Amino acid sequence: MSEQRSRKFGANNGVGLGWFVLLLGVISIAVLVATGMAASGFSLIAGIVLVMAVVWAIILRPSVMTRGDDLVLRHSFSDVSIPLAAVRSVQVRLFMVVSVGDRNYHSSAIGRTRKQVVHHGARSETTVGGPDLADLVEDQLNELAANARRDKLPTEPITRTPAWLPIALVLLLALVLVASVLL
Repeated sequence: MSEQRSRKFGANNGVGLGWFVLLLGVISIAVLVATGMAASGFSLIAGIVLVMAVVWAIILRPSVMTRGDDLVLRHSFSDVSIPLAAVRSVQVRLFMVVSVGDRNYHSSAIGRTRKQVVHHGARSETTVGGPDLADLVEDQLNELAANARRDKLPTEPITRTPAWLPIALVLLLALVLVASVLL
């Protein structure tokens, strides 16, 4: 049963912008190296790489996935693991909201534009081409949660773990930037 529940939903908000910023950063560094300014512009390169790391962590890293009998909300600097049986409902508006008991957990990975929310309500079935990714994610996660409750799967524990790679990467690059400016 757990193997059927392993799914990953990448972000649908701002991914194009995130990749554009990373590409722009790579091009900027290449231009600095090609023009010979890399040695004198090390602080600038460190700043560009820091911005690229932050953009990756904030825009490209977030995702929503199911792992076994858990729903995992992958945020910029942490991951929240929620047993599917504990999930009361999943709604996607500007961002995804997972209701668990009296608490709500949010994810910026899946969302709708303000225009979609205002003009089409919570669902976008009136749009041409049928349901969008937000609708599909909402439906699939609500169905998995209902199945987990029906099968009386465990509802505890809900865990939040730090994402050490993005934390360490951003802190290290920030230290390199500060050191390059001060030296």
